[in-house]
Amino acid sequence: FSMNIGKSPILITGSHRSGTTWVGKTISASSAVQYIPDSFAPNGALRQNKLFDIWFKLISVENDPDYYHRFKLLFNYQYTLAEALHLKNEQGKFDYRNTPARLKFYRDIWRLRWQRSFWPVPLLKDPIALFSAGWLHRRFNSRNIILIRHPAAFVSSLKRMNWRFDFNNFLRQPALMERFPPNLRNQISLKKMDLITEGCLLWNCIHSVIADYHSSHPGWIFKRHEDLSADPMNQFADIFTRLELTFSEEVKSAVISTTSAANPAEVINQDRPHQLKRDSRANIKNWKRRLSKEQINRIRRLTEPIAAEFYDDSDW
Repeated sequence: FSMNIGKSPILITGSHRSGTTWVGKTISASSAVQYIPDSFAPNGALRQNKLFDIWFKLISVENDPDYYHRFKLLFNYQYTLAEALHLKNEQGKFDYRNTPARLKFYRDIWRLRWQRSFWPVPLLKDPIALFSAGWLHRRFNSRNIILIRHPAAFVSSLKRMNWRFDFNNFLRQPALMERFPPNLRNQISLKKMDLITEGCLLWNCIHSVIADYHSSHPGWIFKRHEDLSADPMNQFADIFTRLELTFSEEVKSAVISTTSAANPAEVINQDRPHQLKRDSRANIKNWKRRLSKEQINRIRRLTEPIAAEFYDDSDW
Protein backbone atom coordinates (compact mmCIF):
# COMPACT_ATOMS: atom_id res chain seq x y z
CA PHE A 1 0.00 0.00 0.00
CA SER A 2 1.48 3.31 -1.08
CA MET A 3 -0.07 6.51 0.22
CA ASN A 4 0.39 9.91 -1.37
CA ILE A 5 1.35 11.35 2.00
CA GLY A 6 3.90 8.63 2.69
CA LYS A 7 2.85 8.15 6.35
CA SER A 8 0.77 5.38 7.85
CA PRO A 9 -2.52 6.51 9.41
CA ILE A 10 -3.32 6.64 13.11
CA LEU A 11 -6.42 4.87 14.42
CA ILE A 12 -8.02 5.95 17.72
CA THR A 13 -10.52 3.33 18.80
CA GLY A 14 -11.74 1.38 21.83
CA SER A 15 -15.09 1.26 23.52
CA HIS A 16 -17.40 4.17 22.84
CA ARG A 17 -17.51 6.53 25.85
CA SER A 18 -13.79 5.86 26.40
CA GLY A 19 -12.49 9.26 25.33
CA THR A 20 -11.76 8.53 21.67
CA THR A 21 -13.01 11.98 20.59
CA TRP A 22 -10.99 13.70 23.32
CA VAL A 23 -7.80 11.81 22.46
CA GLY A 24 -8.32 12.20 18.71
CA LYS A 25 -8.96 15.94 18.92
CA THR A 26 -5.99 16.44 21.25
CA ILE A 27 -3.55 14.60 18.98
CA SER A 28 -4.89 16.41 15.93
CA ALA A 29 -4.16 19.72 17.63
CA SER A 30 -0.77 19.06 16.08
CA SER A 31 -0.43 20.61 12.63
CA ALA A 32 1.25 17.35 11.58
CA VAL A 33 -2.04 15.44 11.98
CA GLN A 34 -5.40 15.64 10.18
CA TYR A 35 -8.52 14.51 12.05
CA ILE A 36 -10.92 12.24 10.15
CA PRO A 37 -14.39 11.80 11.73
CA ASP A 38 -16.10 8.48 12.39
CA SER A 39 -16.35 6.45 9.19
CA PHE A 40 -17.51 2.95 10.26
CA ALA A 41 -20.90 4.01 11.61
CA PRO A 42 -23.88 3.61 9.24
CA ASN A 43 -24.45 7.36 9.51
CA GLY A 44 -20.77 8.28 9.40
CA ALA A 45 -18.44 9.97 6.94
CA LEU A 46 -18.79 7.24 4.29
CA ARG A 47 -22.55 6.87 4.40
CA GLN A 48 -23.03 7.91 0.76
CA ASN A 49 -21.27 4.68 -0.26
CA LYS A 50 -23.64 2.52 1.87
CA LEU A 51 -20.78 0.26 2.94
CA PHE A 52 -21.89 0.19 6.55
CA ASP A 53 -25.43 -1.04 7.11
CA ILE A 54 -24.62 -2.40 10.55
CA TRP A 55 -22.88 -1.20 13.69
CA PHE A 56 -19.43 -2.59 14.56
CA LYS A 57 -18.87 -4.13 11.14
CA LEU A 58 -16.07 -6.69 11.08
CA ILE A 59 -13.95 -6.26 7.96
CA SER A 60 -11.45 -8.93 7.03
CA VAL A 61 -9.34 -9.78 3.98
CA GLU A 62 -12.17 -12.05 2.83
CA ASN A 63 -14.70 -9.23 2.39
CA ASP A 64 -12.54 -6.14 1.95
CA PRO A 65 -12.14 -5.02 -1.72
CA ASP A 66 -14.77 -2.26 -1.60
CA TYR A 67 -13.72 -1.20 1.88
CA TYR A 68 -10.03 -1.15 0.98
CA HIS A 69 -10.67 1.08 -2.04
CA ARG A 70 -12.81 3.53 -0.10
CA PHE A 71 -10.43 3.84 2.87
CA LYS A 72 -7.47 4.22 0.54
CA LEU A 73 -9.20 7.27 -0.94
CA LEU A 74 -10.11 8.55 2.52
CA PHE A 75 -6.56 8.29 3.86
CA ASN A 76 -5.26 10.00 0.73
CA TYR A 77 -7.71 12.87 1.35
CA GLN A 78 -9.71 12.15 -1.79
CA TYR A 79 -12.97 12.86 -0.02
CA THR A 80 -15.58 14.43 -2.27
CA LEU A 81 -18.05 17.25 -1.77
CA ALA A 82 -20.85 14.83 -2.66
CA GLU A 83 -19.84 12.61 0.25
CA ALA A 84 -19.59 15.58 2.60
CA LEU A 85 -23.05 16.84 1.61
CA HIS A 86 -24.83 13.49 1.48
CA LEU A 87 -27.88 14.06 3.66
CA LYS A 88 -29.62 10.68 3.54
CA ASN A 89 -29.05 8.02 6.16
CA GLU A 90 -28.84 4.26 5.63
CA GLN A 91 -32.66 4.07 5.35
CA GLY A 92 -32.68 6.70 2.60
CA LYS A 93 -34.25 9.34 4.84
CA PHE A 94 -32.98 12.90 5.16
CA ASP A 95 -30.76 13.09 8.20
CA TYR A 96 -28.43 15.99 9.00
CA ARG A 97 -26.48 14.22 11.76
CA ASN A 98 -22.70 14.42 11.38
CA THR A 99 -23.00 16.83 8.45
CA PRO A 100 -20.97 19.60 10.17
CA ALA A 101 -18.10 17.16 10.90
CA ARG A 102 -18.10 15.86 7.33
CA LEU A 103 -18.14 19.38 5.89
CA LYS A 104 -15.33 20.48 8.19
CA PHE A 105 -13.24 17.51 7.04
CA TYR A 106 -13.91 18.42 3.42
CA ARG A 107 -12.90 22.05 4.06
CA ASP A 108 -9.72 20.89 5.77
CA ILE A 109 -8.62 18.69 2.90
CA TRP A 110 -9.53 21.38 0.34
CA ARG A 111 -7.00 23.62 2.06
CA LEU A 112 -4.46 20.79 1.93
CA ARG A 113 -4.99 20.36 -1.80
CA TRP A 114 -4.27 24.05 -2.38
CA GLN A 115 -1.27 23.95 -0.10
CA ARG A 116 0.20 20.79 -1.71
CA SER A 117 3.58 21.15 -0.03
CA PHE A 118 2.66 19.19 3.11
CA TRP A 119 0.36 16.24 3.78
CA PRO A 120 -0.36 15.62 7.47
CA VAL A 121 -0.77 12.18 8.99
CA PRO A 122 -4.41 11.02 8.73
CA LEU A 123 -5.99 10.22 12.11
CA LEU A 124 -9.22 8.23 12.08
CA LYS A 125 -11.17 8.54 15.32
CA ASP A 126 -13.74 5.76 15.38
CA PRO A 127 -14.80 3.50 18.27
CA ILE A 128 -17.09 1.62 15.88
CA ALA A 129 -13.96 0.52 13.97
CA LEU A 130 -12.73 -1.48 16.98
CA PHE A 131 -13.39 -4.97 15.63
CA SER A 132 -11.75 -4.06 12.31
CA ALA A 133 -8.62 -2.58 13.90
CA GLY A 134 -6.63 -5.65 12.85
CA TRP A 135 -7.75 -5.23 9.24
CA LEU A 136 -6.75 -1.55 9.19
CA HIS A 137 -3.38 -2.48 10.64
CA ARG A 138 -2.75 -5.20 8.06
CA ARG A 139 -4.02 -3.26 5.06
CA PHE A 140 -2.77 0.25 5.86
CA ASN A 141 -0.13 -0.35 8.53
CA SER A 142 -2.23 1.80 10.85
CA ARG A 143 -0.74 2.82 14.17
CA ASN A 144 -3.48 1.79 16.56
CA ILE A 145 -4.33 3.41 19.88
CA ILE A 146 -6.85 1.37 21.87
CA LEU A 147 -8.69 3.07 24.74
CA ILE A 148 -10.11 1.21 27.72
CA ARG A 149 -12.79 2.46 30.13
CA HIS A 150 -13.79 1.21 33.57
CA PRO A 151 -16.98 -0.89 33.26
CA ALA A 152 -18.86 1.16 35.87
CA ALA A 153 -17.90 4.40 34.11
CA PHE A 154 -18.97 2.92 30.76
CA VAL A 155 -22.36 1.74 32.05
CA SER A 156 -22.88 5.00 33.94
CA SER A 157 -22.28 6.94 30.73
CA LEU A 158 -24.72 4.78 28.76
CA LYS A 159 -27.26 5.24 31.55
CA ARG A 160 -26.81 9.03 31.48
CA MET A 161 -27.42 9.10 27.72
CA ASN A 162 -30.06 6.33 27.85
CA TRP A 163 -28.20 4.60 25.00
CA ARG A 164 -29.46 1.10 24.30
CA PHE A 165 -27.78 -1.45 22.02
CA ASP A 166 -29.32 -3.92 19.57
CA PHE A 167 -27.26 -7.11 19.74
CA ASN A 168 -28.60 -8.11 16.33
CA ASN A 169 -25.65 -6.03 15.10
CA PHE A 170 -23.47 -8.86 16.45
CA LEU A 171 -25.81 -11.78 15.71
CA ARG A 172 -25.90 -10.85 12.01
CA GLN A 173 -22.11 -11.28 11.84
CA PRO A 174 -21.18 -14.95 12.44
CA ALA A 175 -17.45 -14.25 12.05
CA LEU A 176 -17.67 -11.56 14.74
CA MET A 177 -19.65 -13.82 17.07
CA GLU A 178 -16.83 -16.37 16.88
CA ARG A 179 -14.47 -13.81 18.40
CA PHE A 180 -16.44 -13.66 21.64
CA PRO A 181 -16.09 -16.24 24.44
CA PRO A 182 -18.85 -18.92 24.42
CA ASN A 183 -20.52 -17.60 27.57
CA LEU A 184 -20.90 -14.15 25.98
CA ARG A 185 -22.29 -15.65 22.76
CA ASN A 186 -24.97 -17.38 24.83
CA GLN A 187 -25.89 -14.17 26.64
CA ILE A 188 -26.11 -12.18 23.39
CA SER A 189 -28.97 -14.44 22.30
CA LEU A 190 -31.12 -13.38 25.28
CA LYS A 191 -34.04 -11.23 24.23
CA LYS A 192 -34.75 -9.04 27.24
CA MET A 193 -32.16 -7.15 29.29
CA ASP A 194 -32.30 -4.04 31.42
CA LEU A 195 -29.86 -1.23 30.65
CA ILE A 196 -27.24 -2.28 33.21
CA THR A 197 -27.21 -5.94 32.13
CA GLU A 198 -27.10 -4.85 28.49
CA GLY A 199 -24.30 -2.36 29.15
CA CYS A 200 -22.22 -4.92 31.03
CA LEU A 201 -22.61 -7.47 28.23
CA LEU A 202 -21.59 -4.90 25.64
CA TRP A 203 -18.58 -3.89 27.77
CA ASN A 204 -17.59 -7.56 28.07
CA CYS A 205 -17.83 -8.15 24.31
CA ILE A 206 -15.79 -5.06 23.49
CA HIS A 207 -13.12 -5.61 26.13
CA SER A 208 -12.76 -9.34 25.48
CA VAL A 209 -11.58 -8.35 21.99
CA ILE A 210 -9.37 -5.58 23.44
CA ALA A 211 -7.79 -8.18 25.75
CA ASP A 212 -7.05 -10.36 22.71
CA TYR A 213 -5.49 -7.38 20.93
CA HIS A 214 -3.38 -6.63 24.00
CA SER A 215 -1.82 -10.08 23.94
CA SER A 216 -1.47 -10.41 20.16
CA HIS A 217 -0.35 -6.85 19.25
CA PRO A 218 2.23 -5.66 21.80
CA GLY A 219 3.29 -2.86 19.44
CA TRP A 220 -0.10 -1.14 19.62
CA ILE A 221 -0.70 1.61 22.18
CA PHE A 222 -3.17 0.73 24.94
CA LYS A 223 -4.34 3.42 27.35
CA ARG A 224 -6.90 3.36 30.14
CA HIS A 225 -9.14 6.42 30.16
CA GLU A 226 -8.47 6.74 33.89
CA ASP A 227 -4.68 6.95 33.43
CA LEU A 228 -5.06 9.58 30.71
CA SER A 229 -7.37 11.57 32.97
CA ALA A 230 -5.16 11.32 36.07
CA ASP A 231 -1.93 12.39 34.36
CA PRO A 232 -2.86 13.80 30.95
CA MET A 233 0.34 15.70 30.20
CA ASN A 234 2.69 12.77 30.71
CA GLN A 235 0.31 10.28 29.13
CA PHE A 236 -0.09 12.34 25.96
CA ALA A 237 3.67 12.99 25.89
CA ASP A 238 4.15 9.21 25.87
CA ILE A 239 1.64 8.80 23.03
CA PHE A 240 3.39 11.46 20.94
CA THR A 241 6.79 9.85 21.56
CA ARG A 242 5.50 6.45 20.46
CA LEU A 243 3.88 7.96 17.37
CA GLU A 244 7.11 9.83 16.59
CA LEU A 245 5.29 13.17 16.62
CA THR A 246 6.43 16.43 18.19
CA PHE A 247 4.71 17.19 21.49
CA SER A 248 4.40 20.87 20.61
CA GLU A 249 3.33 23.81 22.74
CA GLU A 250 0.13 23.90 20.69
CA VAL A 251 -0.68 20.34 21.74
CA LYS A 252 0.26 20.99 25.37
CA SER A 253 -2.19 23.90 25.37
CA ALA A 254 -4.91 21.60 24.04
CA VAL A 255 -4.19 19.12 26.84
CA ILE A 256 -4.43 21.84 29.48
CA SER A 257 -7.57 23.33 27.94
CA THR A 258 -9.50 20.03 27.97
CA THR A 259 -8.33 18.67 31.34
CA SER A 260 -7.88 21.68 33.64
CA ALA A 261 -9.28 21.69 37.17
CA ALA A 262 -10.98 24.95 36.15
CA ASN A 263 -13.31 22.93 33.92
CA PRO A 264 -16.52 21.41 35.30
CA ALA A 265 -16.15 18.00 36.94
CA GLU A 266 -19.57 16.81 35.80
CA VAL A 267 -21.38 17.13 32.48
CA ILE A 268 -23.28 20.38 32.01
CA ASN A 269 -25.70 19.34 29.26
CA GLN A 270 -26.99 15.84 29.95
CA ASP A 271 -28.05 15.41 26.32
CA ARG A 272 -24.65 16.13 24.77
CA PRO A 273 -22.52 13.02 24.19
CA HIS A 274 -19.23 14.89 23.67
CA GLN A 275 -18.20 17.54 26.20
CA LEU A 276 -14.45 17.71 25.90
CA LYS A 277 -13.59 20.39 28.45
CA ARG A 278 -13.76 18.64 31.82
CA ASP A 279 -11.79 18.48 35.04
CA SER A 280 -10.26 15.18 33.98
CA ARG A 281 -9.12 14.08 37.44
CA ALA A 282 -12.49 14.76 39.06
CA ASN A 283 -14.25 13.05 36.17
CA ILE A 284 -12.53 9.69 36.82
CA LYS A 285 -14.90 8.61 39.59
CA ASN A 286 -18.10 10.41 38.55
CA TRP A 287 -19.70 6.98 38.22
CA LYS A 288 -19.54 6.58 42.01
CA ARG A 289 -21.96 9.49 42.35
CA ARG A 290 -24.22 8.42 39.49
CA LEU A 291 -24.59 4.77 40.49
CA SER A 292 -25.82 3.20 43.71
CA LYS A 293 -23.58 0.83 45.66
CA GLU A 294 -25.86 -2.02 44.66
CA GLN A 295 -25.53 -1.10 40.96
CA ILE A 296 -21.73 -0.87 41.24
CA ASN A 297 -21.51 -4.30 42.88
CA ARG A 298 -23.76 -5.73 40.19
CA ILE A 299 -21.63 -4.23 37.40
CA ARG A 300 -18.50 -5.68 38.96
CA ARG A 301 -20.09 -9.11 39.26
CA LEU A 302 -21.33 -9.06 35.67
CA THR A 303 -18.03 -7.89 34.15
CA GLU A 304 -15.65 -10.25 35.95
CA PRO A 305 -13.28 -11.85 34.98
CA ILE A 306 -12.69 -9.63 31.91
CA ALA A 307 -12.60 -6.48 34.05
CA ALA A 308 -9.81 -8.06 36.14
CA GLU A 309 -7.61 -7.94 33.02
CA PHE A 310 -7.56 -4.16 33.29
CA TYR A 311 -8.71 -3.17 36.80
CA ASP A 312 -7.99 -4.39 40.34
CA ASP A 313 -9.66 -3.91 43.72
CA SER A 314 -8.29 -0.38 44.12
CA ASP A 315 -10.11 0.72 40.96
CA TRP A 316 -13.49 -0.15 42.44
